[in-house]
Amino acid sequence: MTVQHNSDDFTVLWFVVNLNIMLRHCRVTEFKYGMNLGDVVRKNFGQKLSYLSNFGEGWGMMAGLSALVFVDNHDNQRGHGAGGFSRILTFFESNMYKIANAFQLAWPYGHVRLMSSYFWPRDIQVSVWGFSFLCL
Repeated sequence: MTVQHNSDDFTVLWFVVNLNIMLRHCRVTEFKYGMNLGDVVRKNFGQKLSYLSNFGEGWGMMAGLSALVFVDNHDNQRGHGAGGFSRILTFFESNMYKIANAFQLAWPYGHVRLMSSYFWPRDIQVSVWGFSFLCL
């Protein structure tokens, strides 16, 4: 279904998708998974590993059969979204990262995607046509 919404100087085109139909035919990225798991492994906000006994739907995440889950992805491992470096675990915190990935592989929730990153510094300097950029 397509809905058109007029607002001031521009027209925004909204595509409304029936969520139930979508969830029957595909998996949806559950971004809360990596953030929540990172909080537990880091012990943010007083979290403990024992709290993971109902991790997944019991934590307000979508149905496990529909969820695509990951500890980190190409965006949030660079500090974009989901709370940034203070909540998302990456290969920079290798021991905690291994714990989170081992848990995700063993825990029966969602369809797991493992990140296959290589080492890179967090403050990458890029020079293009004489201009210098700092990539975070």
